[in-house]
Amino acid sequence: MEPRAPGRARTARLARPLRVVIANAIERAFGYGPGAGEYLRAALLGAPELEGRIEVRLLHLEGVSTEESVERILAGSPDLVGMCTYSWNLGENGRIARGLRARGAACPIVWGGPSFALLRRDAGWFRDWGAVDAVAIGSGERTLTALARRLHEGGPLDASLAGLAVWDGERLQFGPPTDEPTELDELPSPYQLGVAYQVEHPTLEMARGCVFDCSYCSDARSSRAGGLREHGLARIAADIAAVASWPHARVIDAGASTGNVTDAFFARVCDAIRLGDPGGRLAYRFQLYPSLVSEAQREALAGISVAALHLGVQSLTRETFRPMRRGSRVELVERALGTFRGVGPLEMSLILGLPGETYESFVRTFEALLTYSEARLVVNRLLVLPGTPYHLQRGALGIELDEERYFRVRSTPSMSSQDLRRAQDYVVERAVGLPDLFEGDEARVRWVNFDAQARFGDPPEYQGRAPRRSGGGGAHRDGGSPPGARPEPAPRG
Repeated sequence: MEPRAPGRARTARLARPLRVVIANAIERAFGYGPGAGEYLRAALLGAPELEGRIEVRLLHLEGVSTEESVERILAGSPDLVGMCTYSWNLGENGRIARGLRARGAACPIVWGGPSFALLRRDAGWFRDWGAVDAVAIGSGERTLTALARRLHEGGPLDASLAGLAVWDGERLQFGPPTDEPTELDELPSPYQLGVAYQVEHPTLEMARGCVFDCSYCSDARSSRAGGLREHGLARIAADIAAVASWPHARVIDAGASTGNVTDAFFARVCDAIRLGDPGGRLAYRFQLYPSLVSEAQREALAGISVAALHLGVQSLTRETFRPMRRGSRVELVERALGTFRGVGPLEMSLILGLPGETYESFVRTFEALLTYSEARLVVNRLLVLPGTPYHLQRGALGIELDEERYFRVRSTPSMSSQDLRRAQDYVVERAVGLPDLFEGDEARVRWVNFDAQARFGDPPEYQGRAPRRSGGGGAHRDGGSPPGARPEPAPRG
């Protein structure tokens, strides 16, 4: 499709509220809610300058066909369409946007999400400018609010707005950097304002960004302007109290890339949980960096119902450490498991296809982690996600990827496509031969985005052996976290 000129310039201020539709397209298997869309909706509804001047409709398009998504968006007669975009719905969002244009939608269509974090340095991978007017780079609340105000006042969508990349019909223009909030608590809370969708398993943002720079992660320090910002105790507690009042809520994901980035932060989150949910009605999932685990963190969890403590091991192969910008050692894994033994379900994640990994080294790591029978193991095939250091350096690292398969790794200089398939087969065959595979509430070994799974959100296939439960478990943000484990970070545009 030929690129098109961006959004419609208006000549007069609207005499009615601006109608904004925020769309979140997601596969049914993922099992969690709108995430970033709720934060964006809250930002618009909570902006004093937009009071009485805006109507916001959030659409959680779960398991919906492209055609139905188009119909539901158009039913809102939007003046602006915002689309929450992640690795797993880039393709579907493109189909929806083109469907909207084919139906004559003339309003601006703006995308945002972690995939666009490094767009200033590499924009060649994005090919949907034929239907998309602009993308938001960085945290999207203030960018979307400023855009809504401008459109209501009759102004154009152009690159003068902070945080926007706009296609002018011939070239890509970038606005000033995003106006990131200095204090995260300044942003309106969707939970306290009242969400559009009450779901069983929400992700509640405890922090935004990360101090680490893991190459596979959308929250890598080099991908996130502004670094790590944390919510305060009172804000987290109030958000938890709001979710605890939902009749069908069961589990909260403690939304931070590294939940134990410091003992003080982890203790603050745990104190907020006890304050916001004193009756312990909900269970909580945490994602932890193994090398940072401490006895103080075990003590901080006292009285909290733990749904899972997820340890991101990813690799034990030294050759992967430099390109991954991270490393784990066996002794760190053993110390972390020993520290949290008995606190709640333990999980470990392993990534298949990291640069520097070979078939033989992967099998050694898999076997080493399999010896820790107290912990479930999740094997994620590497996704080379736009917006991450791996994607930016894919050429230099010799990574081949499949854009049609959620940017899944196809080969690396140390692991051919045949090696990746052999490794997948090894994981499956070894897992189904385990006598204790289904002894717990969930399968002891699971995998994500293997060849047998047509979609990222599909549960593992156990070759005729039915697990007691199917579910997620994951390693990293964006496409690296499967359903039910770690949804993508809440508002990234």
